[in-house]
Amino acid sequence: MEKIMFYLTKRAGGKLEIDCMMYANEYGELGKSREAETMLREIQSLEGRIEP
Repeated sequence: MEKIMFYLTKRAGGKLEIDCMMYANEYGELGKSREAETMLREIQSLEGRIEP
């Protein structure tokens, strides 16, 4: 996951907040970056799916 985050962050050029979750239908969650869960909750709260 570290290499994935390295390249995603490099690609974003510091202009985007980057986090990553990897999921496979067959196996479920494969991995996630350190702050991925926090970012997911923020996005869901903005969409009105969950309470902040």
